[in-house]
Amino acid sequence: IVVEVAEKRKKKTTLKKKILQERDKIQATDEKEVKQETKDVDAQVVQVSVITPTEAIMKAEISKEEEKKIAVSKAEQGKVVREYVDQMLSKEVDIHAANLIFGLRKQYVRRKLEFPNKKAQKNYVFGIKEVMKNIAAKNVKLLICSPNIEKIECEGGLDSYLEKCFNLCRVQHVPIVFCLSMGKLGLVAKGKGTKIALLAIIKCVGNEDLLNLAVHKAEEHRKEFYEKNKDKFESLRLNKFLKTSLYLVPP
Repeated sequence: IVVEVAEKRKKKTTLKKKILQERDKIQATDEKEVKQETKDVDAQVVQVSVITPTEAIMKAEISKEEEKKIAVSKAEQGKVVREYVDQMLSKEVDIHAANLIFGLRKQYVRRKLEFPNKKAQKNYVFGIKEVMKNIAAKNVKLLICSPNIEKIECEGGLDSYLEKCFNLCRVQHVPIVFCLSMGKLGLVAKGKGTKIALLAIIKCVGNEDLLNLAVHKAEEHRKEFYEKNKDKFESLRLNKFLKTSLYLVPP
């Protein structure tokens, strides 16, 4: 007898609903812009007259230059750094953080294999809700944050969670390291291509040296960031994500 079990659909959280609503708004705006551009192009096509071979070659060269510019702008969009990042990004920090997470993941897997009948304690948690819960409980030793988290500014959206998260960490003196894209962070933490925005380390026995190294290197790059932006301190103090930064405390 074959029994069919209907898969339970996961209920969308309030945060997820807000993210989807914001994405729909952005998509609707983009579609309007595309329609307008199409109308403009159609209007230009009507006015096109017969051109000489020389003019055709010149236009082809201009279009190639425009294609290069578009390619460059797309590459830059892939390296978006949000305004909450108060640290110079570095491959060195990426490597140290990845080594730390990978070491903790191996330790967790080894623990599960050694004691299969016992629930293995996690070394880290990820996802905004889980991270916030552990920060509130003062369990977090280090917060790792991707520098390219999607901007959702509506009330109760991602940005409001990030603001609370960073401010709580600074009040509790929890180090914050900005590194790795959301895709890379997911790959290191889960071993598959799941996007992860935030990861909180809650247990680090046996990997303290890796943690200290990642924090030390991130702090060096944070000092560099504030040194490069020392003439912009007044505007940085208005940044809601940085209002609790020790580097911005008036002398």
